[in-house]
Amino acid sequence: MPDHRHAALVVDDHDDFREVIEILVSSTGLDVATAHTGAEALAHLRREPHRWCLVLMDWWLPDMTGEEFRRQQRAEPRIAGICVAVVTADARARGPARRLGIEHFLLKPVDTDVVLEILSHHCAGSAPTATGS
Repeated sequence: MPDHRHAALVVDDHDDFREVIEILVSSTGLDVATAHTGAEALAHLRREPHRWCLVLMDWWLPDMTGEEFRRQQRAEPRIAGICVAVVTADARARGPARRLGIEHFLLKPVDTDVVLEILSHHCAGSAPTATGS
């Protein structure tokens, strides 16, 4: 089956931050969806496992931590391989995130160029960043 990963999922319970990242992702030409909780994010992934190229998520969600989310995600083969990038203000989460195979760990406030680079690397169809070649 061909890979159609062309959307990013932004998971954060803070409306302002989630909306800013949603606008940034959509500016690349990718589809973007948002979730407020880990359960809602997992439901998005399970419904359309081949849609997602990246999950950008806060470590501390109302219903679970990034660690709990990643454990549940990795337990399901259909969604286990979807890349997760953690975006948090809590530097203490870096160690657990690495142990769980999370490839990208960003501290808030995030550098938008770094987010664009991660999107470009993981998501087919995202526009290149504004940096020159």
